[in-house]
Amino acid sequence: MMRKQYWWAVSGLALLLAGCSQDGQIIDASGEASGGEQAGGGALAFIFMVVTIVVIVLLLFAMDRIRRRKLEAEEAAEAAERAKVAS
Repeated sequence: MMRKQYWWAVSGLALLLAGCSQDGQIIDASGEASGGEQAGGGALAFIFMVVTIVVIVLLLFAMDRIRRRKLEAEEAAEAAERAKVAS
């Protein structure tokens, strides 16, 4: 139960952070936050975008691997059960 509350807290904190930032943007890619051009503003946004995409891809691979291992374990258990019944 504690794990579920942890994720609610993290989600709430992320929502609060996004809501309290200027205009709902945590990172200003255009560099217009201070009324002028901000050096490297677009680069920082690009880096965060790349990191986000890499994390999503890695999570998809991890979830697929977990699913495959579960299916292999179920198939092995079924094969063992069939072998036990056959003998």
